[in-house]
Amino acid sequence: MEETEAGVGGGLTRAMSRTFGFGDPNVHIEHISYRQKLKNSCGAMGMGFLLFFGALSLSAWNEYRNVATMKAINEARDIVTTAACSPINVALEGKLVHVTCPVSNFQVLGNNDPVLQGVSIEQRAGLSLESYMEVYQWTETERTRTRKTSSGSTTRTTYYDHHQSWSTQRPKNASRFKGDCGDCTNYDPYDESWWSGSGYELGTETVDQSRGVKAGDYTIPDSKIPGLGIASVLTPACRDSTISCAPGNATLKINKMVWEKDGQDWMARSYTIYQADTVSILAQQRGDTFVLWEPSYDEDYGFLDVWEGSLTAEDMLNQKEAERVATTWILRFLSLVLCIVGLVMVTAPLTTVPDIIPVVGPWIGDLIGYALWAVSSLIGCCCWSFVVAVSWLVYRPVIGGCLLAASFVLLAAGGYTAHHIHKKKKKEGKDASVTGSADDLEVAEEYNPQVPGMDEEIAAAKDQKEDIAEAEEYVMPDDPEAGISKQDEARRM
Repeated sequence: MEETEAGVGGGLTRAMSRTFGFGDPNVHIEHISYRQKLKNSCGAMGMGFLLFFGALSLSAWNEYRNVATMKAINEARDIVTTAACSPINVALEGKLVHVTCPVSNFQVLGNNDPVLQGVSIEQRAGLSLESYMEVYQWTETERTRTRKTSSGSTTRTTYYDHHQSWSTQRPKNASRFKGDCGDCTNYDPYDESWWSGSGYELGTETVDQSRGVKAGDYTIPDSKIPGLGIASVLTPACRDSTISCAPGNATLKINKMVWEKDGQDWMARSYTIYQADTVSILAQQRGDTFVLWEPSYDEDYGFLDVWEGSLTAEDMLNQKEAERVATTWILRFLSLVLCIVGLVMVTAPLTTVPDIIPVVGPWIGDLIGYALWAVSSLIGCCCWSFVVAVSWLVYRPVIGGCLLAASFVLLAAGGYTAHHIHKKKKKEGKDASVTGSADDLEVAEEYNPQVPGMDEEIAAAKDQKEDIAEAEEYVMPDDPEAGISKQDEARRM
């Protein structure tokens, strides 16, 4: 079972450490028994199977996504039409079109936020308005070191570090830290009386956005507006050009509203507005707006792209091609690593079982673990490349066939190497046993020459050893069968 130095809850040990001055409250030591380690390794084995097959499924899906996206891009290159911004060409209804048009019909944003009413209308006219809110708080990080003992158990030492930083996460009560943070205090904004009525949220939030924005005579879909355009920071201001209307007695520092606790900055809120003069759109035309274009290969990999700036259709498709390649290789590497890690987890019990052997058990377990990493890497690469090859065999037969052949060659090379090493060791063991019989009898003669029949056995063994040596040094005559028969005869004696 698992024993911990910290005791139940850990709070008692921390309190006694502070009171009586022993131990380090930021160091937590766990003694994990051999039985618990076996139990944990069996659980890891089950998780390893899930991870292994999940990684192979991710690999297969990634190759399909790659091919589907590539086919969609190639199809788009053949059929895309660049349309005029005005008037709308009804003949292009339902077709994939590309337009680059000036943006109009902006709205003034942030009318419901008191701290933006002192900002000019020109500054607040844009596509979307975002807020960003963060809290300065104490956080806890962990560092863990494990060490095997000669009894088969494991000692796990965890070190806790505490530091202050800005974060968009809700602060955690410092008294619930696993380590001892001393006099650390975290203030939760949700506990403030003014928080619930402010409508504020930690992190990034879209406060307001324009609707019915025009690109030429076209209407940009509202779902594509947030985050579109060039970002610029607004400086909050109430109608009296101060921020006296801000909830909770905030102050203005540079372009942020800041709240203080214990004489230091505690929470900050800033505003960002997105604006654009020109946008480029690649999508299917429907009436005076745009919808998702669905390619013939798979409709789930279509386009509804709205980007800031003047870009040609070729530019947009080239960027999508670069994104496709980058995403594909990232997912390939991730799926391969997960596949290997899954296999290592499957073999976890094999590295734990030897730990029960006194003194040398942990060393043997580590040695087995290193070997299993190598074997798992080889098998994982074979399985991963096989799945990738089969996927490409369905979508791109030529490339898939080459990858499949490469995976079989890799598997065959690994199998041949393992068989060759096993055969060599077996042969060396057999030769050592034959040669060693004569040497053993010679030793026996030296220490006990009076054993009955010993002289005859020693002489026979010596003769056998000499015959083998002669057969190995024998130069084959014109009749090779005679030489081979003599060598075989000598070994059979």
